[in-house]
Amino acid sequence: MSVPPERFIPGVHTVEEIESHLANLRVSKKTYAPKPNSSYKELTKFFWEFYHEIKITDEEIAHKREAMRVLSEYLHRICTDAVLASFGSLESGFALKNSDMDLCVLTESMEASEPLAPLFYEELVKEGFEGKFLQKARIPIIKLTGDEKERFGSGFQCDIGFNNRLAIHNTKLLSSYSRLDSRFRPLMLLVKYWAKQKRINSPYFGTLSSYGYALMLLYYLLHVVKPPIFPNLQQAHLKQEKFVEGFNVGFDEDIERYPPSNNISSLGSLLHGFFRYYAYKFEPRDRVITFNRQDGVLTKQEKGWTSATEHTGSADQIIKDRYILAIEDPFETTHNVGRTVSSSGLYRIRGEFMSAARLMNSRISGSYKELFEQAPLPPRRSKKVADETEVSGKEDENNENPKEAELPQA
Repeated sequence: MSVPPERFIPGVHTVEEIESHLANLRVSKKTYAPKPNSSYKELTKFFWEFYHEIKITDEEIAHKREAMRVLSEYLHRICTDAVLASFGSLESGFALKNSDMDLCVLTESMEASEPLAPLFYEELVKEGFEGKFLQKARIPIIKLTGDEKERFGSGFQCDIGFNNRLAIHNTKLLSSYSRLDSRFRPLMLLVKYWAKQKRINSPYFGTLSSYGYALMLLYYLLHVVKPPIFPNLQQAHLKQEKFVEGFNVGFDEDIERYPPSNNISSLGSLLHGFFRYYAYKFEPRDRVITFNRQDGVLTKQEKGWTSATEHTGSADQIIKDRYILAIEDPFETTHNVGRTVSSSGLYRIRGEFMSAARLMNSRISGSYKELFEQAPLPPRRSKKVADETEVSGKEDENNENPKEAELPQA
């Protein structure tokens, strides 16, 4: 008898356990072999067309650039030395339609930003913006949820952090990889949209941020696909050392030196392989997704990420770091990007990977939009799960550095 997810025994779920649940959901359990690349022609055509449907429009980008210009003017009214920088999906090229915008106020020091944050928020409210100021977060966040004057199109949303320098470098790294191969951007947007539709992209509900999925995809293209799509831009003999907050954020920025990849796999083939790998081959019980090993192999035992730990946040809240799914941040190597993933969250994530892999393998013709159909809402979290999962300041698909958006628990 299969076990419903809400009653599942805590722990990392095995392939067999997830298979049982998928069978209960009437997902075929037929085994399969990877399809030859030539058979992905129709699927690849669909993915390219769908990518153009979901990516951010030029008009929306223009609205966001204008919003950044206006917000920067308001910032300089109260602090001429501060700089407003953009990071996240808009800068990396991974923004979907109707994405919110991630901005960061950079000052000389974190101490300098403390009095600036509430003053900036007051200025924005005075100018007709709607939102809230999350002052007790580890890093203060201004969440703008509307613009009374509707200057920047409908549905304007923007998160403004302070001195989040590591996130800016993470964005720069992902952007560099995107410029190396034209397949990375559509692959990333398709994965982001899929995760959003399947409701497995919310740290608050025990699943993974979009930044986490970006790293999973990058790892697959770097260390799993043969030949690899990308060189590792963080190879020690190529990168320049550059330290930010005690972490080396250097990588080889001279991407012109690299020839195109010898891997000519189609979009359909690569995406199918991505789903197959994380559904059936990757071992979350033992492995860490890492970008700081030449071969990409790192175990939880080596990393010391074998059991959950707790620490106290800036607002005296207890924050739990899990290692059920271990994803080492490329720069901030002490940070597990997958730390918000719970046992039931991993269960759902792997189940969706398996379902996607089978769906893509079984369809020879016709529409593939079933892959992107919206899943029902997950069961409400128990109080125990809620208490163990820190509330994220960003829960949508565009948070590319979720650690910096921690809020105190309710």
